[in-house]
Formats: sequence, structure tokens, C-alpha cells
Amino acid sequence: MALPIEAAVAEGSVIGVYTSGEALTKDCRAFLRGRRDGGFSSAADAQDASVCYGFVVGILDKTSVDAKTNIASPGGIPPTFCRGDEVNANDAVEVVARYLDETPERRRFAGYVLVAEALKRAYPCP
Repeated sequence: MALPIEAAVAEGSVIGVYTSGEALTKDCRAFLRGRRDGGFSSAADAQDASVCYGFVVGILDKTSVDAKTNIASPGGIPPTFCRGDEVNANDAVEVVARYLDETPERRRFAGYVLVAEALKRAYPCP
């Protein structure tokens, strides 16, 4: 029996989202290659890496604003991860990219769910 769209989205599946875990993994692998090699071997790799970077940094920005303004958690719900000021965007994107490579069984979920999982594992809240 198929899940209603609302239930599928709540579970984090790829129904109703723009970026799947598989697509994000492909883009983030390009980011890892570029970081390892000190540059990109093609314009396509540079574009894919930029998509990964922008996706992850967008989530970082949103969660940072939410935490500072209490928008997403008006009832005082704690954040799912706690990234300190010493962690830069490149490091956070690398954390996500490595998580995607290490957890192929999770790639059926939406990209934003996987980013949150990776950041929660790398930067747990006290």
C-alpha cells in the first residue's frame, strides 16, 4: 500500500522534494574530489560541487537563523545539531559528503533529511 504524499514527505522519502539523496551524493562526490585534488577536472564537476555546497550551506544558514530567532522552534524545541563558530562551511559540506558516501542505504531519503542526519552526527548538541 502506498503512503499518502504527506506521510511520505514526513518520513523524508524523495516524494515531493527537489533533491534526492542519490542526486545530492553525486554532487557532493564532486565536492570531495575537488577538495582532495585542489580543483576540478571539468566544468561539470565544478557545477556539481557548487550544487552540493549551496544545498548544504543553505540548510546551515536556515538552521542558524532559526536557532537565533527561535522561528522554527517557538516552543523551545532544541536544534538537531549544534555547529560551533569554529566550523566553516567547507568543513560542514565535507562532513555531509562523507556521510552520504558512508551510508548508501540512506540515499533513498530526501537530501535535506540526510544533511540534517550528517550534521547531527558530526555536531551533536550537549
